[in-house]
Amino acid sequence: MAFLALSTAFEDFDKNTIENTEKLINNGDLIGETKKFMLQNGYEKYPDKFDFPIAMDKEMGKSEEEIQYAIHAICRINPNYKLWPDFEQKALEKRIEKYLKSLDEISFSFTINQLRGTPSFVLFNKEYEVLQEWFGHITLEEIKNKINQFI
Repeated sequence: MAFLALSTAFEDFDKNTIENTEKLINNGDLIGETKKFMLQNGYEKYPDKFDFPIAMDKEMGKSEEEIQYAIHAICRINPNYKLWPDFEQKALEKRIEKYLKSLDEISFSFTINQLRGTPSFVLFNKEYEVLQEWFGHITLEEIKNKINQFI
């Protein structure tokens, strides 16, 4: 079993940077909403060491090719999309395109996987199929229980 953390943003792009991710990894330094949450739970710094890789989400560009890729990725997530008539599929594609073009900045992985916020957890199998996903702060014990359902 392996873990990968993805440092990403859906807002506060000025706080969710490589520099702040490195400060978290190296010193346990917290910022933003995560800092507020951890302070409420008695932690001024992140209490654990990271013993798994951490990647930084890339910013998505707004070229026609990148927008179309994101539209199709988002549509594939909807289990009913292929069942819809053509006019409904096209309407969804247009709504997604309008939304993406309205954003100043777009985090690639966050957007194409339609994550709801941070922290988000996505459990994949070896074929990269999503087994389970969940959103929000949970304890390490809760994470272990969710993973153990699939072992």
